[in-house]
Amino acid sequence: MDNPKITMAQADVPYESFHPDHAVYAEKHVPGAKRNDEKRSYVDFGTERHDDKERYTSSKVMALEWEKIWTKTWLLCGHESDLPEVGSFMKIDFGPESILVVRQKDESLRAIYNVCQHRGMQLESRDFGTNVKFNCPFHLWQYDLSGKCIKVTDRESFRTEALDHSLDIEQVRVETWKGWVFISMDRDAIPLLDYLGEDLVTRLEAYPFEHMKRMSDKRQEWDANWKLALEAFIEGYHLQGLHPELIPLADTYRIQQDIFPNGHSVAISRFLMPSEQYAHRLKAKMTGEHQLFMREAGVDPATFQGARPMCERSSSSRREHMLKHRAMILAS
Repeated sequence: MDNPKITMAQADVPYESFHPDHAVYAEKHVPGAKRNDEKRSYVDFGTERHDDKERYTSSKVMALEWEKIWTKTWLLCGHESDLPEVGSFMKIDFGPESILVVRQKDESLRAIYNVCQHRGMQLESRDFGTNVKFNCPFHLWQYDLSGKCIKVTDRESFRTEALDHSLDIEQVRVETWKGWVFISMDRDAIPLLDYLGEDLVTRLEAYPFEHMKRMSDKRQEWDANWKLALEAFIEGYHLQGLHPELIPLADTYRIQQDIFPNGHSVAISRFLMPSEQYAHRLKAKMTGEHQLFMREAGVDPATFQGARPMCERSSSSRREHMLKHRAMILAS
């Protein structure tokens, strides 16, 4: 059904906590992993309203956030599969800073500021690429993969004392977890695993992120404060109003939202399935959105014959289905 106009007021299915029977977290599907999708304890953030609009509009607040948050925390910037060989790099532009994460000769990763130490020219304009060395396009100073300055063009034309200090590019901290690459501009930031926290790491341990690869790269720029975007994405309540075309393929009524230390959260919801209170009102046909996601997963919508719900399958067929699904993801 195209753009079905259905409101939450029409809901006639009582709320139950979401516990997916086909969860990838199950210990059956990943050796050594334990089922860990149990609902965490409720966190009461209160119900008081705040009238402080400054936090969304003030340049002073934005400057404080840059000083106290963004330059102090760990930032997820990509995946190790984006850096497949020695010299591979990816560029991260964040706020006023530009940073390069580079695969070194010993296969390790280093992160350096994307700026020549002479006149501040950016070394790289590409988002991804491979280099043997970095050449400044302004005066052709050269840096190796670690950011060490290896050439000053016409060095003899400089006064000795003008170059009598470090000409190497400042390092940025970089650490990885299960294939994900994080950077931090704070030299004193706590280790990445401590920042993620044991509870969150345990919750996500069953996902083989380290074997996954980037399928596509999407970028959106919103004319809004980042907190408004974050607040919109912590719920699916807005789907029926802003994205009614997605109602047939997203159960936004029974989302499980879990809160972890250090500001992390995990949302669990059924995808490619409608909320039960809408299901009987929708036509039993595949929408354009269904077909889009199926093609992204390597499934031909034209030949797909459908599948029985997970709850109707035997334990062995469920396991077989999940293993095939996982193999499809890893192969892609």
